[in-house]
Amino acid sequence: MSTLKTMLKGLLVLSLFVALTACGGTPVTFDQLPLPSDAKEATTTDAVVTSMQDSMKQSMGDKVSKFEVKTYTMPKDSQWPTVQGFYTHQLKMGDWKAEDQLSLDSELIKMQGWTRGSLASEQALIVGYYPNPLDNEIYLMVMLASE
Repeated sequence: MSTLKTMLKGLLVLSLFVALTACGGTPVTFDQLPLPSDAKEATTTDAVVTSMQDSMKQSMGDKVSKFEVKTYTMPKDSQWPTVQGFYTHQLKMGDWKAEDQLSLDSELIKMQGWTRGSLASEQALIVGYYPNPLDNEIYLMVMLASE
């Protein structure tokens, strides 16, 4: 699990740096982001989320003024293509643009990223989906970075 956390931290730092240097609209808040109706907020991953937030803040310095992460559990029969399709459809209506450099498709985790904004208020959204074999849960991690 430590290797996965380290890999995710490095990928997120690089991805958000790339995304926030090239993004347009009024910033959205975390509460305005779409969420699948069957997602339930997870409480067991608080340490991972806190660690990731602290790492991102240290790594990004003044590039990111706000970084939020929430983790949710998904039903056991959920599938990444369905979750990805949900976000792709929902975010088309909000001026978000899919960013290939924020995507990852591996056995451990699936991720898709979007950006929006202008020079004064850039934002990046990354949605990660990963089954955890240790607790047999499927997690959805939603990350929003704002400049």
